[in-house]
Amino acid sequence: MQNYADEKKKKFDYTEILTDSIGSFGYQFGLAIAVGLSTVKSDQDCDKEICARPILMRIYSSQSDRDDIDAVLEKEADTAFILSNSLHAASLSPEELSQLSIIAPIYRKSLMVITHKADNIKNIKDLRNKKIFFGLYNNAVRNLTANFLSHAGLLQSDYNVVVDSETKAFQKFINHDIDALILFRTIPDPLLIRLSQQIKIEIIGFRTNDVNSFKKDNPTIHPSFLPARYYGNNSDVKTIGLSGLWITHRDHEKEFIHHMTKNYWQHMRNHHFKNFFDTIPIFHHPDSQDKMLLNYHVGALEFYKTQRFYENTEGLK
Repeated sequence: MQNYADEKKKKFDYTEILTDSIGSFGYQFGLAIAVGLSTVKSDQDCDKEICARPILMRIYSSQSDRDDIDAVLEKEADTAFILSNSLHAASLSPEELSQLSIIAPIYRKSLMVITHKADNIKNIKDLRNKKIFFGLYNNAVRNLTANFLSHAGLLQSDYNVVVDSETKAFQKFINHDIDALILFRTIPDPLLIRLSQQIKIEIIGFRTNDVNSFKKDNPTIHPSFLPARYYGNNSDVKTIGLSGLWITHRDHEKEFIHHMTKNYWQHMRNHHFKNFFDTIPIFHHPDSQDKMLLNYHVGALEFYKTQRFYENTEGLK
């Protein structure tokens, strides 16, 4: 039986990282990984030929993370970036789930409901009959957002969805032609910081009961909050979040995934992404891989157990 490296060698003589559109966080992290691995001269932990292969980033734009997941399952790509809710939304079989594993969590995105401060909108239900821009996301994220609004008491028939490019939607919001922006964003988000400097905005907090109720139906979301200092709010705002995950096939060679994981984190620590360590949600929660529906790859886990990412490594598998 051929191993993963031999099987891939039939198709490619390079390592392929599947990423999304230029300018996105997935693309930026893919670039960080590619640069980090490309600058490594040698790695005593991995002297195999596979660890010296050139890195190729392939931009893959789709309406479903299921396509990215399938590329990893079918070994057409070595790794891919997905949002954690995609594992829940893609309706993967137990066998398919067992073939996937996590290399690393890469960022957190939080759901932000942004309104005009002058409109005095205090909760989700106040958005009834308002014009709302949902953001340009795949179907899984749009459905997740609408599902949360319904848990908070706002049905899809209660509001008007504006379909437009993000650039035009932001301008319409500034002009008060749109009442609310509902977006999944990293913290901090430069666009929202600039928006808050142009006009007075209010970010609506979520009720604890709504978050807890929603989480029961969507186990891959987690409670989150938006710090007051970023967007002009007087206090922290309670919301929900998703994790961006870097995934691979479970059969990928342990030495190679250890090599990628180690150099990825070293590069992240030493370059401009180091500030995002505080926003990565998994590493202080040893049981989080169960909530993500996947286990860590054995090569990645070997690296994490030697580092101080976890307060307690018991229970990791």
